[in-house]
Amino acid sequence: MAQDFTRLFNIGDNTGISTIDPAGVALIGIQELSKQNEALQEQNNLQAIQISDLKSSLSSLETKLEQLATMQEVCCNAINANPGNLPSHLDQNVPNPFDGNTMIGYYIPASAKTAVITILTQSGQAVKTFTIAGRGNGQLEFDSQTLTSGYYLYNLVVDGIQIASKKMTIVKN
Repeated sequence: MAQDFTRLFNIGDNTGISTIDPAGVALIGIQELSKQNEALQEQNNLQAIQISDLKSSLSSLETKLEQLATMQEVCCNAINANPGNLPSHLDQNVPNPFDGNTMIGYYIPASAKTAVITILTQSGQAVKTFTIAGRGNGQLEFDSQTLTSGYYLYNLVVDGIQIASKKMTIVKN
């Protein structure tokens, strides 16, 4: 046992264990455990700061989520109460590119007085204009028979205000 003690702790001799040697070993062990304890406490303090920061961020996100849910509810109630107040929009034509016919989706609010979709060359020259009589969601079927292959623009104008412009490609076979 004395040989193992000397080999492990580099104190004492191979013949016996002095009463002072275990006390020194215990002191070295206590000092090492104290260092480990300090390192763990420092790590614990850093983690406590991180947890506090994460809680604060989570609280902020929860508040913003509640505000967003409230805004969504207000908007949905307003839309359901008066769906004619939705803003106009213009969809991308389908299919695109195309040869023959394509569909152009749109939405015109009930409060709109006039609405037109105009097909234009890339230089801005109008080649076709369609008056949209209906309100709400709709689709315009466009036949490209009289046009040549190329890029064209189409736009939606509601009550004299251009709402949106999109690009379409005609490919003649």
